[in-house]
Amino acid sequence: ANTGNDLFLVTIARTGFSNAGIVATLDTNGIAAQLTNTTFTANSAAQFSFGSRTFVAINDATAGFGATTDAIIEVTGLTGTLGLNNFTTTLV
Repeated sequence: ANTGNDLFLVTIARTGFSNAGIVATLDTNGIAAQLTNTTFTANSAAQFSFGSRTFVAINDATAGFGATTDAIIEVTGLTGTLGLNNFTTTLV
């Protein structure tokens, strides 16, 4: 898989994409410590890592990470640089 031909299909366009860095623990508290109201704004997405693993988080309409309302997708092994252009609201 690579960022040149893979897309995330979302119902609402993303307002931003950020690199949230490294989480200390791969649980709700560890993820929420990096995906704060400031860095993980409403309808945005972010990339973060834990050890050698990489993840994308997709936020709902509420700033900050919500374990029961936001999506987490492991993208370990994906090549290229992720950004807003990797999100679409329509099937291609």
